[in-house]
Amino acid sequence: MQGLTDSLSKLHALRGIPNEFEASARQKIADVAREKLGLDSLDGGFERVADAAKSVGLYDWFAANNSFLSKFAHPTAALVLGIMHQSEALRTLQASLTTNGRYFAGQCVIALEEIVGNISAV
Repeated sequence: MQGLTDSLSKLHALRGIPNEFEASARQKIADVAREKLGLDSLDGGFERVADAAKSVGLYDWFAANNSFLSKFAHPTAALVLGIMHQSEALRTLQASLTTNGRYFAGQCVIALEEIVGNISAV
């Protein structure tokens, strides 16, 4: 959550947009770190996603999806995905990728809502 807050603050600064939630978000994160985790401070470091997936027993699921989806995380992929619908043979793949992307994005939003809800309750 601290990394997400830091990244969002940098994006706001690059666009010259005030981030009115930064101070309160940092304070809530610090409060949760202290009260729930017994941490006096947080650094900018992060847990590798693969290691986090291992620790919760989801490594196999993560590794398969990460390997597959990483192929679409570069500029050339946008071009390829953008023209897939022009080929009858690739329409199903494009639909599958879009559906999976929407599903995982939704799961991320749900998880973040739960985290924020838990932080707000502190």
